[in-house]
Amino acid sequence: MASQTSPAYFSVKNFDRYQHYKDRNPPWIKLHRSLLHDYHFVILPDSAKAHLILLWIVASQTGNKLPANE
Repeated sequence: MASQTSPAYFSVKNFDRYQHYKDRNPPWIKLHRSLLHDYHFVILPDSAKAHLILLWIVASQTGNKLPANE
């Protein structure tokens, strides 16, 4: 049986569409009001929404390369 390796990183889908700074590292991220009308975001439990926003913050600090910790 061949061993499969997991990727060392994962990334946030469409992150570049919403975070346009490529050459600097601002202390904030953009959080668009359109999320209030995004069905897939709205139906998430509140804890998952908070987790997702924290993932966006980490992605902004790591160039959208989130460590794939096990």
